[in-house]
Amino acid sequence: MLPDLLAELGQIDVFLHDSEHTYETQKFEYETAWVYLREGGLLLSDDTGVTPAFSEFAREAQGTSFVYGGRFGILVKCAG
Repeated sequence: MLPDLLAELGQIDVFLHDSEHTYETQKFEYETAWVYLREGGLLLSDDTGVTPAFSEFAREAQGTSFVYGGRFGILVKCAG
């Protein structure tokens, strides 16, 4: 459902991952949403310490990232 919804919306300002916390699901949702996230938009994720998916994706995406309390991640999409 996610790819179809994002394609329909076209561009988003914020994406929040708080679904199944498996590596595969997290990476899929991050990668899928990132394409539609506008510059300056926020990718948010709960329970980032469950798998390395958030930290890996943040490095790959080259956005500005923060993790609060070891579990809530924020990734800002920078120009590029």
